[in-house]
Amino acid sequence: MKVKKIQSALVRFLHRHRIALVLVVLLVIGVVFAGLHDVGVVLGILAAGVILVEIARGWRRIRNFILLFLGSFFGIIFLSFLDVGVVKPLVRLIGGEGAVSGAGFEVFNQIVSLIVLFFGTAGLITGFLGAVVLGIWRLVNLFNKRGTADNT
Repeated sequence: MKVKKIQSALVRFLHRHRIALVLVVLLVIGVVFAGLHDVGVVLGILAAGVILVEIARGWRRIRNFILLFLGSFFGIIFLSFLDVGVVKPLVRLIGGEGAVSGAGFEVFNQIVSLIVLFFGTAGLITGFLGAVVLGIWRLVNLFNKRGTADNT
């Protein structure tokens, strides 16, 4: 019974977000083929942006977008500090200099860097633009309501 609920929820999710999922897959394939150069970075930020826009699609408050912006900003700072200030000294302390240049730490460092690059940037852009668009939308609606009250 529980498996059927999970399966039906997954089918509903895939059906509801299929265009965004296809777009993310195409952008990620573009990142793989373009590499992490200028075009690949832009495609990666766009893929992360599509994911964040799908998450934020139902948001109707400016506060949510401001929280996304601030969360992305402080998340970038936190992940950078975690990578440089905590993990690297711990790896150096536990494993020595050889561990810092080892494959395990390089993989961790690359993952953190890509999360900061793609999702940090996309979160900043999505949060800022969402707050600006909703702010303008609220102002337009406010002026429209005042205009109709004066004309009646």
